[in-house]
Amino acid sequence: MLFNNIYAEGPVDKLGLEEYVITMDEHIKDSELGDVFNVKEMSQNLIEGKGIEYNTIIGKLLNLFIKEIFIALKGAISIIIILVLITLLKNLEIEER
Repeated sequence: MLFNNIYAEGPVDKLGLEEYVITMDEHIKDSELGDVFNVKEMSQNLIEGKGIEYNTIIGKLLNLFIKEIFIALKGAISIIIILVLITLLKNLEIEER
């Protein structure tokens, strides 16, 4: 059983939280957030009263966002370079006429 805490077994069974957490964990692992969030571990820590390590999560999220920003910047720079090249080629064609 995912939740080993004796006090939490009653509500967990009644609400179907274990199935919900397992399903949520599978969906998150399928996305890019699988490296950031481990839902099973986080829910277990919450039930045991350990809490969530926010600094670790925030650091991983920032790292993910920075990677996405760099990917977007690379795409934007590529588009700008292509536009400049097209403009230069059109200017050369106009001068040749």
